[in-house]
Amino acid sequence: GFEWHADSLRFFVQLEDGKRDVWTLTGAERVPQQPVYILYNLWHPELHWYPGQGDADYPASDVVLSVDWLSFTPQ
Repeated sequence: GFEWHADSLRFFVQLEDGKRDVWTLTGAERVPQQPVYILYNLWHPELHWYPGQGDADYPASDVVLSVDWLSFTPQ
């Protein structure tokens, strides 16, 4: 998920025991100030995203990204 504010942008992963930050941008000069489109993309890094340790094995076959829901809540 992500939280987009005028002066920060936070990307996170929701796990059973809570949210884990992937990365955060701070400062209005680094955060888009105009409306944008949301694009879903699934890609595979060489290392695990969280906790960021160890090799991430590539899938044996193609995978599909399914989105159950998207929510937008303005500030």
